[in-house]
Amino acid sequence: MATLHFVYGAMGAGKSHSLFCFFDQATRASQKCALFVASPTASTTSPSVSSRTGFSNPAHPLETGEVLYPGALCPTGDCPNIVIVDEAQFLTRAQVRQLVQLVHKEGVTVRCYGLRADVFGNSFEGSAALMAVADTMQELTHVCGCGAIATRTSNTHFQRPTSDDTTALVDTDSTSYRAECSRCWIASMGL
Repeated sequence: MATLHFVYGAMGAGKSHSLFCFFDQATRASQKCALFVASPTASTTSPSVSSRTGFSNPAHPLETGEVLYPGALCPTGDCPNIVIVDEAQFLTRAQVRQLVQLVHKEGVTVRCYGLRADVFGNSFEGSAALMAVADTMQELTHVCGCGAIATRTSNTHFQRPTSDDTTALVDTDSTSYRAECSRCWIASMGL
C-alpha cells in the first residue's frame, strides 16, 4: 500500500544519507524511482541531492508554486513507483496536498526528507503541512557538542549567533549551521 513518509531532522542528522540508502534499496528491488529536490528559488545550476558522506545524484528541481500532481511528478501520465523529495521543507501546503493525491489516487509511495524548523524554531510551510498529513514520520537525530541528542539547528554568522526572527534558507560562505540540543540552542540564541 502506498504511503506518504516524512523523514526530518536537524542539519547534519543524516537525512541525505538515509535518502540514499532508501533510494539504493528501492532501485535494487527494481522500483521505478524519481528523485526531486524542492527549492525556494529558481536555480540555474544542475540540481542534485548530495550528502556529507560523498554520495550525489542528479535530481529534478521543484520550484515553489509548481504543480506537482498532475504535472511535474507524472508528466506523461506514467508515474514512478516511488517519488523521493529532498529539501521538503520548501514545499508549499498546496504541493503537499498534491503529494497526498499522488499517494492515494495513483498508489505512488512518496518519501520526503527535510528540516522540521528553521534556525529560529519556526516551522517551515512544507514541514508543517507534512507533519499534519504524513502517514508516517521519522525523526533523525544528531549529537550536540555537549553530548545530548540534537534536534535543533543553530545558525552562526562569522561564529556569532543570529537572533533576528527571519528564516535562513541557504548555506553561504559566511554562514554555518550546527545541530544542537534544545538547551544549547536556547543558549546560542540568547533566549
